[in-house]
Amino acid sequence: MKKLIIFLLSILIIGLTFIIYGCSQAPKEKIGISQIETEPVGKEVSTGLIRWQVKEAEDLGIRLYSDAGGYLDSEEGKFAKITFSVENNSDDARVIYDLTVIDDKGRKHNI
Repeated sequence: MKKLIIFLLSILIIGLTFIIYGCSQAPKEKIGISQIETEPVGKEVSTGLIRWQVKEAEDLGIRLYSDAGGYLDSEEGKFAKITFSVENNSDDARVIYDLTVIDDKGRKHNI
């Protein structure tokens, strides 16, 4: 249980980093939308012994505001907040080194 909590906190930090820095990095590599298998929000998906579920996807628009009064404008596209859960059903610890989000235009965003 402790490993799961630490893992979920790590995912939360990664998600917050994505929200803070958005998609304003270097130009994104594109892949064909036809190559992507999509699932609706709320459906559980398994890869081996790892189970994923996107809980919520929220469009935050082109400007991201902070509680401190500042803001960050997107240089390309919109900011998105994606809430998901990950469950490791194996006996071994797993580490996510790279998490990629693909938008509706086929652009890859590494977070």
